[in-house]
Amino acid sequence: MLQEVRRPAELAPGHIWVGENPQNGLAVVPGAGYEVALGPVASTAPWSIVPLRVSRPLKLHLLMVWTRQEHQYIQGLDVALSKYARFLKAAPSVVVGDFNGNAIWDNPRRPTDFSRVASRLKDQFGLVSAYHARSGEAFGSESQATYYFWRRRTRPFHLDYCFVPARWAEDLVKVSILDAPPWDALSDHRPLVVDFALTDRSR
Repeated sequence: MLQEVRRPAELAPGHIWVGENPQNGLAVVPGAGYEVALGPVASTAPWSIVPLRVSRPLKLHLLMVWTRQEHQYIQGLDVALSKYARFLKAAPSVVVGDFNGNAIWDNPRRPTDFSRVASRLKDQFGLVSAYHARSGEAFGSESQATYYFWRRRTRPFHLDYCFVPARWAEDLVKVSILDAPPWDALSDHRPLVVDFALTDRSR
């Protein structure tokens, strides 16, 4: 799942690109043996939060997230969760991407905030953050950054998440943030990689 990427001149077979501006969209680059297709897109949901169906090697639903200022960031994700609630409940689901949010900015006077959305993901959809399940850290107290403001090491934040079914937490093998070359030269964000050894219990 990639955010803020150009549309390639030619899409490779099985790859997906979505966006309103060919210079700045979202992409899916599946590994070998994976089949991914667009799900039912809701016209009233933020365009940068995209439903996807994985059909091989296992069946699951994905919601690829890139919250944007035009949708009030985390509020846009809250809207998308309502629009895609039936989709997320129809199969084991993963909500993953750039949330542009963290509990350190929670504000109870706003319509919603990061912690309320994280609680909704757990209470309504049974999803937990893979990084936090693996590390035991609390939201807002992350020891590893996924983003550096203006690429400055002195301005680290944790903004990227992968929410997975709670029952998958037992099958987490590793959660990595790739904060080293070449990744640090490619983006102000860092890749978040979640490895599972899924069993029949997880499906």
